[in-house]
Amino acid sequence: MKKTLSFLLLIIVVLSACKKGGSTDPKDNKIKLEDLIGSYTFTEYVSENQGTILGVNTNSSKTPCMLNSIFTLNKDNTATSVYVGTEVCYLAYKSPSENTNIGPHEPERYIWKFVNNEVQLQLNNTALVHHYVVTRNDGLIQLTETSESPIRYMQVYTKK
Repeated sequence: MKKTLSFLLLIIVVLSACKKGGSTDPKDNKIKLEDLIGSYTFTEYVSENQGTILGVNTNSSKTPCMLNSIFTLNKDNTATSVYVGTEVCYLAYKSPSENTNIGPHEPERYIWKFVNNEVQLQLNNTALVHHYVVTRNDGLIQLTETSESPIRYMQVYTKK
């Protein structure tokens, strides 16, 4: 009887410790609207132009300036995108006449909403809407846009 009571007490202690460790419920990892509020840096860009894949990553020593592209989602459903660097940042080195680049500019202003795990951004005063799939990668929230035309590309912004 004493052994049975000790065994039951041990199981209760173990189960209690497991509960304190946190939930493994997948709903706990669900991204909520308030999780999206904040600033994001441009972390990856891959495009395909006439069958040639042009890949760029901010870890590249050639393009660290890409980190100067900041995207911000605000609580009031407005958003801004701005390149805060002082020099032109070349995203692809195909040929001087075909370089894709970003440079200093005034912030672009958007309105945004979160629908079905996707951030939808509409450039102010236009019908243009960008669709970003929201994911969590190694605990970081990422917004990924993929486009099929006129040039196929994928770009990723990661929350700071």
